[in-house]
Amino acid sequence: ILPRELFYAFSLSDPKFHELYENWVLSNYERRLSPSIDRIDTSKGYILGNIRWITHSENSKLGNMSKNKRIMV
Repeated sequence: ILPRELFYAFSLSDPKFHELYENWVLSNYERRLSPSIDRIDTSKGYILGNIRWITHSENSKLGNMSKNKRIMV
């Protein structure tokens, strides 16, 4: 797992985080729009180069797709 200080630096320097955060605040904090960290490659950990900011809703959809894929295999 990424050290806290590195995670904060990554987040605060990422324009996507700021965009998502602003949209979340403007939505009156709708959960589906809250910023959520996502692993690009789920076989790897939460490391720089493998994480990105997306909405909670997008992350939930990706998680459900992943679960369904495992069930079908």
